[in-house]
Amino acid sequence: MKKIEPNSQDWKDWRRYCTVPEPGKRSALYFLMGKVVGLEDPLTIPGGMDPEEHYALCLFAEGATGIKEIDEARVKMIQMPRGTGKSALITGGEALRRLLLTDGYSVGIANETEGMAQKFLAQIKLQFEQNDTLRALFPERIPDFKQTT
Repeated sequence: MKKIEPNSQDWKDWRRYCTVPEPGKRSALYFLMGKVVGLEDPLTIPGGMDPEEHYALCLFAEGATGIKEIDEARVKMIQMPRGTGKSALITGGEALRRLLLTDGYSVGIANETEGMAQKFLAQIKLQFEQNDTLRALFPERIPDFKQTT
């Protein structure tokens, strides 16, 4: 990936592409997880969904399908088989996107086991600690890890 200079137009565009979807046209979640987090290749999982299906899943999760009744639904349910990328994209990715987008946003993850919930949270935290692209794009969102858990 080319180096993106802070405050350049590319830098501003990438920040927007990572956080703000265009309903029915562009998924911020898909861009964030593919281009910044680096799940671009694993978005095609053998026996799982193809990229177009993952893209549609991302639009649904971020409320950006372009279909008002779906996007404005108060409650949404996603049921998919194991191994299709749902946890990486939705549990981890959508939480990460909202943390980047929203001041004061906090994440709580419930799972079948406490250990799995802790692993999801650890993966999100790892992005803030070690993902150089994310850190360069969103320096104001990087916490002081001496003061956080």
